[in-house]
Amino acid sequence: MPLTVERARELTADLTSGSEGRVREAIAVSPDQPLDDGFVTSLAGTPVEFDVSSFQAAEGGRAKVSARVGGAVWTVWLVAVDGQWLISSTEAAQ
Repeated sequence: MPLTVERARELTADLTSGSEGRVREAIAVSPDQPLDDGFVTSLAGTPVEFDVSSFQAAEGGRAKVSARVGGAVWTVWLVAVDGQWLISSTEAAQ
């Protein structure tokens, strides 16, 4: 399943919402796992743009995509959960 423009927009909206509940809807994390206090605040209002053309599926329901976050380029690893992509990890692009 590809990462659609619509799903990329949903991920962006959730990540930059300033709401911990919405951020949790975008990331693959246990509901019991605490988020760093500054994480949600630091993303609020930060420009995030996924490059859906860079999407690459991998084995085991995983994929990666490039994203520009506040001017920096990141590799975003995704995992398929209940038929939708969630963010599992990120790393600065090399």
